Amino acid sequence: MFPAVFAAIVDAALRTFATWRLQNGTRIGVIEQLVGSYSVAEAIVTQVRLKTFNVLGMAILLLWCLSPLGSQAALRAISPDKAFHNSIGNLTVLAHPRRMLVPPAVATIISAQLLQGRSQDLWGNIRVPMIERLTENASDTNWVHVSRIKDLDYSALVGIPVVSLPSKENHSFTFSASYVNPDIPPSSDGTNSNMTMIQPEHTLRVSLTQPCWNDIEGLSEKFLSGRNRTARVFVWGSRTSGQKTHSYAECHLYTTYVDVKMHCQGTSCSPSSVRRSPKLPRHGNWTVLDIRYNFHNPEGFMNIFASMFLGSNHSGGQTPTVVYLADPFSALLAKNKTEPASLPHATLETRLSHLINSQLLLSIHPGDVAGGFTKENANNLPISLVKMDTIVRCNTIWLVIVLASSAVLFGVALAAMVVRFKTMVPDVLGSLALGMLDNRCDGIKHSSFMAGDEKMAKMQDVKVMLGDVEPHAEIGRIALTVPMEDVVVGKVQRDKFYR
Repeated sequence: MFPAVFAAIVDAALRTFATWRLQNGTRIGVIEQLVGSYSVAEAIVTQVRLKTFNVLGMAILLLWCLSPLGSQAALRAISPDKAFHNSIGNLTVLAHPRRMLVPPAVATIISAQLLQGRSQDLWGNIRVPMIERLTENASDTNWVHVSRIKDLDYSALVGIPVVSLPSKENHSFTFSASYVNPDIPPSSDGTNSNMTMIQPEHTLRVSLTQPCWNDIEGLSEKFLSGRNRTARVFVWGSRTSGQKTHSYAECHLYTTYVDVKMHCQGTSCSPSSVRRSPKLPRHGNWTVLDIRYNFHNPEGFMNIFASMFLGSNHSGGQTPTVVYLADPFSALLAKNKTEPASLPHATLETRLSHLINSQLLLSIHPGDVAGGFTKENANNLPISLVKMDTIVRCNTIWLVIVLASSAVLFGVALAAMVVRFKTMVPDVLGSLALGMLDNRCDGIKHSSFMAGDEKMAKMQDVKVMLGDVEPHAEIGRIALTVPMEDVVVGKVQRDKFYR
């Protein structure tokens, strides 16, 4: 916008100044400099072709330099910006789970398709990324950026409840979490372990290793002193109703501790980075099933896990718990007969993690996960709040430049108005009308073979005037003249008629 307005005003002003100078009589070079400098490029070209480097030429060049400079200044003087205001607050999250198993909601499975790629579950709880799918090195505690990963694997279908999030501001926080990671070795043998066998559903059998009665006291001492223990083995056995094939897997259960950086816009949150926690509260062989002193009684969890859809396959096929492993999006709708044993280990481990950890989180208390938070399960974490405001930022230097350019442009326009008011002759410069005027230039009618630029360069010192060549007549005549001794030229007068 600024360059267009600048060019329009300066071009008209220079032509007005040239007409005024022609009325009073001036050299051809001055007229050519003023009329030919109608743009930034032409201002430079005109000085070069006329081979004139005088004060007028420098003034014209400096004037046109204000066009790009003022344009950039207009763009940079005032610009929108963002201001961030930091504050510190408290974030309420769910504390460590209690040893109470409550039947999980069916939503842990039927919401799988809706939760694909989402960082929050159906109730807005924050899901914990599964670090094993991001880095295979168990000792790597470096941060892994996950903000640009579209299909991020999570440890469960439900997340950790978080309340008191600001509803509008942008904010970020880091929290620590843990989940059970089922690891399926290439080959495993659980025949030497004392198993708790749960088989309420004839197409699904699950087992979990248990310590012997005489080892419980020693296990309790290890737990209290922070020593290691042997990892539990989760045994999975399933078969398709009406078929002879079956699946069998032995999974070692470990606890993975992670730190997660979250970035939120209001109550919508997504993880930006995740890492394995560098400082573990205890060895990963201890799981949530070992909390407190009841090391020998996880049958409640096992029974709920195996009997969630009791009797659902009377018409054939497999229970939805098994179908979820093969087709998570159609666990309740399709009679998928794919055997879990045919799945890749990573896929089976991830989906089995969904089932185990979803039930463990829901077993704390379904109401807490579904929005009804109780204070006894709450824990406070510090949170850094960042509020963003849109402001207008002024650059002083660019503002001075744009004001100075505008002031010069206003001054040129005002001077052109004054000069135009004092100019009596018609404005014919830059038009063929100039060639149709009467003239008294017989003394310089030579060199007709020369180009215009070459001729003007040679004749730039010749003085010309647009004036009255019949000053004593009642009706005068305006013509372009070269003042000579035998030619009388008068100035155009306001109160005289001309033909």
